[in-house]
Amino acid sequence: MNINYPSGYGPDDSLQLDVENVAVVDIFPGYAAHFNPGFKVSEDAWECVICVYSLQSGSKIMQFGNYRRYSKGMYVKNMSPNTLSFLIGSWHKKSIPNENEPWSQTGKLKALYKIDTESNSKETIFLFNGYGELKDSPYIQSGMGFALAEIKAP
Repeated sequence: MNINYPSGYGPDDSLQLDVENVAVVDIFPGYAAHFNPGFKVSEDAWECVICVYSLQSGSKIMQFGNYRRYSKGMYVKNMSPNTLSFLIGSWHKKSIPNENEPWSQTGKLKALYKIDTESNSKETIFLFNGYGELKDSPYIQSGMGFALAEIKAP
């Protein structure tokens, strides 16, 4: 089955979305999540961006990147009675920032899982391998850590 999503995704809000290479995460009522982006690129320093979208509104709520973009994490507390859902995708250019170079969605999505039994927190690390392998040049890998923990009552 082929599902065509409308354009409007990516760093410039005009790109198609390959749903096989995005992650969807949920923050349950009474839980908090930390989104922690990371980027590994070869010395060619390709431009990389991770976008986070609210599935409730469809809006892009945060954009992280390795060039002049916000690169620190984001913390979200869900104090509502509803589950909050987010879509995470990654895009890259095969160059340093250059307005004439097109964006490509970064593919080959992988997920790694970690559970801390002491704090009862769970972390998922989503890796988007867009090009090459880490031992080769050029290569690109962007990732998003997503740590979920129950909010403790004071």
